[in-house]
Amino acid sequence: MFKDLRLHKRFQAREGACASFMNPGFSPAARIGQVLDMSKGGIALKYLSNRDGYEKGRSVLIELFNVSNPVLTTGEIPCRVVYDVPLTDNPPDSMNIRRCGMAFGRLSNLQSCHVDHFMATCVCDPGEPRSAGRQTGRIRREP
Repeated sequence: MFKDLRLHKRFQAREGACASFMNPGFSPAARIGQVLDMSKGGIALKYLSNRDGYEKGRSVLIELFNVSNPVLTTGEIPCRVVYDVPLTDNPPDSMNIRRCGMAFGRLSNLQSCHVDHFMATCVCDPGEPRSAGRQTGRIRREP
């Protein structure tokens, strides 16, 4: 039986929540992915790739943004890859959809505030449809 070991509850992302991510110190080229869900401890995203995914434990930098509000961005956030798996089974060197889960690294106070603000704006309340608009900009919690 599967036991969820996450420390933080995950919330589904709204439509338009995206992330660019890259290997620090390597190529300036970044991949763009759709944010699927996130918590205070990490994020899951879906992206297109014609290569193998990131190996477990690799350090990456991500920048979260919203396509409907381009001024909402987090700046670079350090992460560690927890898993990267293919969601499609196309031949090698062709485009595949992959799912990647990342744990946030050690964040500065400013980075932590940026992640919290992004979550308050770009994730759904439990039970809320993914494409619904947010009125208050806060995550509603049940008593």
